[in-house]
Amino acid sequence: MCIDLPLYNLLLQRTPTDYPNMKGYGQKRYIKKMISLIDKNDPSATEVVLNGFDISDAKLAVMAMALVNNTVVEKLHLDRTKISDKGASLLAYTLQQNVTLRLLSLNDNQIRSAGAEALATALYDNETLQTLRLANNDIGSRGGKKLKKMLRYNESIREIILDGNAISLTILDKIDDKCKMLTSIDQSISTVSTTEIEWADLSD
Repeated sequence: MCIDLPLYNLLLQRTPTDYPNMKGYGQKRYIKKMISLIDKNDPSATEVVLNGFDISDAKLAVMAMALVNNTVVEKLHLDRTKISDKGASLLAYTLQQNVTLRLLSLNDNQIRSAGAEALATALYDNETLQTLRLANNDIGSRGGKKLKKMLRYNESIREIILDGNAISLTILDKIDDKCKMLTSIDQSISTVSTTEIEWADLSD
């Protein structure tokens, strides 16, 4: 299956549930093209959607390395791609280096606590990722605790989705409360800044 560049650009603009229905060789070509766009810092690739694609660890490693120095991709959707702890560790390396990615979606994969811990460790110093989606994986409370602890130090995360994992409700509630508190602080700061601008306008 041969897909031209305009179609790739169109697919990039689709929602996460509209991923192209490809199999076999068509999937491989599409993944290769996406990695090429990421590697080249193509300005059309602000949102990369690969939900439902069969991505091998080897391909994910290439993608992770391409994302390290990428300054364009802001949203990366990798739901239902059979990513395991090894894949999560590869993406953790990306998060340690990348300064543009704001959303990483890894729902419905095979990530366990070890993978969640790797992601959490990478996020200790990450200052740009705002949303991490890990619903319906195989993460236990050990991984949940690591993510909760990470929130003490990370200043950018505002949402972590962990539904469908074997994490205790106590841990989930604490993570949710922390994210809500940080969002509330953002809103308060925004309100204060807006008020200051209004007063400045009145004083001119």
